[in-house]
Amino acid sequence: MIPAEILALAAPLCIALGGMFSAELTGRISVSTITRWRVMAPIPFLALVATVLGGWATVQPTHLPYLILSGIIGMVVADAAFSASIFAIGARLATLVFSLNAPIAALLAFLLLGESVSVGKIFGIALVFGGIVIAVAYRPAAPGAGDVKLNGRMLLRGLSLGALSAAAQACSMIAARPVMAQSINAAAAMSIRLAAAAVILGTVAVLCRGSEKPAAHPTRYLIYSALGAVIGIGMGVTFVFAGLQTGNVATVATLASLTPVAVLPLVWIRTGMAPRWQAWIGALTAFSGAALIANS
Repeated sequence: MIPAEILALAAPLCIALGGMFSAELTGRISVSTITRWRVMAPIPFLALVATVLGGWATVQPTHLPYLILSGIIGMVVADAAFSASIFAIGARLATLVFSLNAPIAALLAFLLLGESVSVGKIFGIALVFGGIVIAVAYRPAAPGAGDVKLNGRMLLRGLSLGALSAAAQACSMIAARPVMAQSINAAAAMSIRLAAAAVILGTVAVLCRGSEKPAAHPTRYLIYSALGAVIGIGMGVTFVFAGLQTGNVATVATLASLTPVAVLPLVWIRTGMAPRWQAWIGALTAFSGAALIANS
């Protein structure tokens, strides 16, 4: 079995790469449409993987409520709140607030699941979080993207939405942890989580059909969306939940939160804009914390 730390570290690499594909759709497709595509596209891929690996046999009826709840909280509430937070306060600040999901998950795991964390891991979590803050604060902005002009009301709204997205993401991991610890197949579990989210998002789309005009989208948009979703969610998030089979929530959540660091070289390659040296210091700090967590 692959160690939980390796799975958790593979997750941000996949999520960062998937995000690069999804970023190509920014401003071209509505957020609600992108969200639906991101949730629905990985389901056939994950269902096929679960079938090939015999993963459906590991699913018990008692697992379903936990997975459905986890899917709705993580893929609907957290995703929607994060997207709204980006619109309110910009991607940089929204990402900083969302990175709180790791310490929130660690605290909830301690309070609700009785998971203890060693002093070394606590120090490692602090290093990872601090490194992420530095890396995000100094990473290059996307070409043509200016800072969002904030007033007090918009700032409060954006911060509140960002905090909601972080808390929801943490709660989705807590909800799934008892099930994942029973050695359920991760691909099957993710298929169920995504299917539950797809039902909710599909229902909302039908109810709001009059307020959003249907539009035909170029095939390349569908390809970008599908690739981003399969790599980022179908593989990346599945690695996170596979890590929860043997790893504690604090460790997995913290290592999986390294996406803002993992994306630095990808942004450099894509835009030709080298991150500042401070961002690399943040990345080094975060990965030092990850190494400390893995060895504590």
